[in-house]
Amino acid sequence: MSWGVMLVGFVNVAMGYIFMRSAWEKCRNPLNFALYLQRFLYRLPLSGLRILVYAIISLESVLFLSFAIDLWNGFKTIAACSVLVVFTAFLIANRETIHQSGCSCFGDRSRLNRYPIARNLTLMGLCLLPWAIGFQSLDEVMTRVQIGIVAVLALLLYRGYTRQDKRMKTEYPQASHELPTLVLSYRASDFEEADRLLADTAGYPLQVLLDAPEWILAMKQRKWRSHIVVYDVRGDRRSGQTYLLASHGKGKLRKFSEWSSYTNSYLGGEFSGHGTFDNSSHSGAAYPGERDSIRSES
Repeated sequence: MSWGVMLVGFVNVAMGYIFMRSAWEKCRNPLNFALYLQRFLYRLPLSGLRILVYAIISLESVLFLSFAIDLWNGFKTIAACSVLVVFTAFLIANRETIHQSGCSCFGDRSRLNRYPIARNLTLMGLCLLPWAIGFQSLDEVMTRVQIGIVAVLALLLYRGYTRQDKRMKTEYPQASHELPTLVLSYRASDFEEADRLLADTAGYPLQVLLDAPEWILAMKQRKWRSHIVVYDVRGDRRSGQTYLLASHGKGKLRKFSEWSSYTNSYLGGEFSGHGTFDNSSHSGAAYPGERDSIRSES
């Protein structure tokens, strides 16, 4: 087996894994990614962003399969580099906003998000390596080995996501599966923004897990009287970041880093009854007629 064939196999596995993870991460919480894109494409309605998000997921899934199974040599390289060029141009055009908010292509806290422009340029260089060695194709044995490696990586990624879902249930015992839950600390830099949003008595109720001294908790319970405000029992163990938890259509909690956009849309009734991406199962508590009963129970 020549070094060229091994290099092609490595590129296929690496690029297949990158596109698989990116598509999988977006597919797990497409609404959060749509709300992230709304920062830049604010003129597009959420329905248009929904189409765009699923188009990106579909494109990355096709690229994943083409690298994983070693299909369309040459064409897949052109397609992957073209996609990376478009993504990189978008990052450069919005570099100031992205520097503040970060990149969300690989989830909220992935190390692959740290230097997105350098990451994409590196991936383009990796894609072009087979061109430099003349597009050496893989034999049947090497193709099977490559597919096996990608399958193992996919299994490990699935196992990691499964553990993450289970850990979410144990780490957030107070989170509601009927109402979106805002996890908030009074130390957070965006506490004032949350205070402004929650003080609006109009809209639909949220559950708020607040990490704060008792006197602040009592004050905010009165001020945010339209919502269910409780003490966050695990507040001392958190990083102080603000995020929102909402139940997936299958009952799994999903974390939203774009909590402000989600809260704005939710309080305005945009997600009530039916989640925009079927990511919400709180329709039973999202109607104004039921708000008073929820408030009285709190």
